[in-house]
Amino acid sequence: MTFSRLDELEDLFQNGIYKSAQWMLNEEQEPLTKHRLLEMVADSLARTGQEARSFRYYENCLYLNYGTPEQMIALRTKFAQVCVNVKDFFKAGQILEIIPMDQRTIQILKLLCQSRQPRCLEAVVALLDYGLGYREIEGSLNDQDIKTFAAAYFDGKKGDYEQGLQKWMSLGKKYPSSIEIARKLDMNIVESMDIYALADTLSSLSKQRPEPLAISMDSRHLVSHQVQGIFLMETKKYEDAIKAFRNAYKICRDVLTYEGLVKCYLHLNRMTDATTTYREALTTIPKAARSRALAGLVLTQISNGHEKAEEYFNQALQMDRNCIEAVYGLSQLWQNQEKLDKAIKLLESYVPYNRSEQIHIRLGNLYLQSQNYERAQRHFTSALRYKN
Repeated sequence: MTFSRLDELEDLFQNGIYKSAQWMLNEEQEPLTKHRLLEMVADSLARTGQEARSFRYYENCLYLNYGTPEQMIALRTKFAQVCVNVKDFFKAGQILEIIPMDQRTIQILKLLCQSRQPRCLEAVVALLDYGLGYREIEGSLNDQDIKTFAAAYFDGKKGDYEQGLQKWMSLGKKYPSSIEIARKLDMNIVESMDIYALADTLSSLSKQRPEPLAISMDSRHLVSHQVQGIFLMETKKYEDAIKAFRNAYKICRDVLTYEGLVKCYLHLNRMTDATTTYREALTTIPKAARSRALAGLVLTQISNGHEKAEEYFNQALQMDRNCIEAVYGLSQLWQNQEKLDKAIKLLESYVPYNRSEQIHIRLGNLYLQSQNYERAQRHFTSALRYKN
């Protein structure tokens, strides 16, 4: 089919002459061309406010599956966006959940946040781990309780454990029965599944060292164990955190689980375990930039591993220039080697894209070490502003 006929077909659809357009579409037999035509028609219908009509064409296009993996992900993203526009959140989640975790963009994760399924919690965690702030994802969340979950997790990431624990406790009091929140997240969950159980008790709570609220969810649910592991790790209960991450490991061997295990092993000086775990991560998820950054993190702790660590950090940044774990790891390595100018230049280049408390603290410490007190004060002040 020539480009003039492609234009003719699009004009027919845009002008509502559907029978003639459908006849032209049916006449096309070459699969790749048909795939392109179906996608074009679906896009045209979606653009002109006919989202419901576009569904059939997007579905047929997905069924043909003649694009590259990247093109198919882009197609699924467009289709899911249309579903969200017409408030078919469940269908949006079904379309996107097949995309591997390490290939989910921020846009995909934000769409999953609106899917009102258990996977929306995993999407929330992934977005916050990308470095986004709570305010940046709040608009993508349809449910107040999911917003509370996101805010609590974000509090934990920025080290405000007291505020985070208060939010977990409010959820625990609201949902003493695990199935209540499960129903709210996914109306298709039956009572026997018992996926979520938010605990409403907390022992030995103190402002100095608050105990993490254990989210006792079903053993099949990944996020519950990861969140529990993160709070245990941040409150220096590394052995208990390892148990939580091990439970997550049994469900899914993803980057966040490997990171949790490695960081706990490093805190306990269990270098053999840390080395074995990062090597497994490289084998299991070789295309994930964060697995390369994780390798660099371990190798920075080994006296003869610094050169290899720098190599891994650079590989991670080549795979994903926004891999903040690699940015922080490489800048810390250079700081340890007293290559302060290189570390500062690297971090400063990421400030416009990662306005967070942590990046300003790191820059403040670097400028302090290089005796540039004015700039150090500026960054520490910025860090306090983001914390507040």
